[in-house]
Amino acid sequence: MKFEALKRLHMQRLKEAMNRGLVDEPIIYLLNTINLLPQYFTTSSCAGRIILIKSPYSGRKNEARILFKTHYPVRPDDVWEKLNIAAFTDPVYLQLEPFIIHVSAKSVKDASALVELSQRAGIKHSGILIIRDERVVIEMESTERIEAPVTIRGQTIVQREYMNYLIEEANRKLLITRFKMHRLYLAIKREMDASNLRS
Repeated sequence: MKFEALKRLHMQRLKEAMNRGLVDEPIIYLLNTINLLPQYFTTSSCAGRIILIKSPYSGRKNEARILFKTHYPVRPDDVWEKLNIAAFTDPVYLQLEPFIIHVSAKSVKDASALVELSQRAGIKHSGILIIRDERVVIEMESTERIEAPVTIRGQTIVQREYMNYLIEEANRKLLITRFKMHRLYLAIKREMDASNLRS
């Protein structure tokens, strides 16, 4: 399938996902901006999130279960409430995950231009993942992370004061990842306005 046909297909999928509320609202403006450019289209994304997740000892991802999820700063009480009703043998982790976007580019040259722009905007984990005849796949991901065990064998192993601190840090890092996401948007807009990226 040619690049243009692939883009039409993915744009239809994105539209359907947005209509179903499956796309993180805080990142939509960045996706729309990238998708205005004829040589790129987005394939997946996350705006950054705070989660409580049951992580199985088996290591099987299909056995993991998200107990709490938000893409916005959160009150410690909301997380603590979910934590206290979680009675699992497997450990439960509090995680802060950064924003991430996968983009398909028409050529290696186009992909390299966006990767360079992303890195200049401070998104250091940006690079080419896959090179195929029909497209080149790029990943752009920020670096803010927290992964802390908070229950083991159904027992909470953190005190309330420390949990409050973890949430405070998660909120702070979520705001940082959003700042970097917006900085990437501004960098792309500047290049579009200067006609350095074709639009």
